[in-house]
Amino acid sequence: CAKLPETARSAIAKANRSQRFHSPEFRRATQLHFRRHVFRRKEFSPEMQISAFNETLYHRLWGPSEFLCTGSLKRFNAEPILRTIDVPTMFLRGEHDEVMKDTLSSFAQLVPKSQLKTLAGCSHLGYQEEPAAYLQTIRGFLRRLKRTH
Repeated sequence: CAKLPETARSAIAKANRSQRFHSPEFRRATQLHFRRHVFRRKEFSPEMQISAFNETLYHRLWGPSEFLCTGSLKRFNAEPILRTIDVPTMFLRGEHDEVMKDTLSSFAQLVPKSQLKTLAGCSHLGYQEEPAAYLQTIRGFLRRLKRTH
C-alpha cells in the first residue's frame, strides 16, 4: 500500500475507517494495487480463468478488504510452526509482490534450512506471470536438493 499514489492510499484509509469498501475511489485503488502487486499481466491463463475465488472464505480468513485484516488470520502467528520445519524450504516471491521482502525474509530466518528467492518482474502470482522462470526456480531448488541429499 505504501508504494501506491497518495490518492489511492487516501481512498484505502478512508474505506478502512468507514468500513465502506464499495466507493469508486476504493475500487480504483484496489485495482491499481492488484495490477501492480498481485497480477501484472492483462489476462489470466485458461486454468486460472476457470478457477473459482471463494469470497466468503477470503472474508472469513482475511476480512472485507485486502488492506484490512479482521478475519481469523488477524491473530494467527506462524512463528512457532516455522521454527519446527526441519526440511529444506524455499520461500518464493515476486519482485513487485504484495508480500514485502522483509516479511518473507523474517519467515525464512525462522526456518533453519531455508532460502528466499525473488522472481524478477513478477508480483504475487509469479507462476501465472512468468511460468517458465517460476518452474526453473523450483526445479533448480529441487535439483540442488537431490545433489546434496
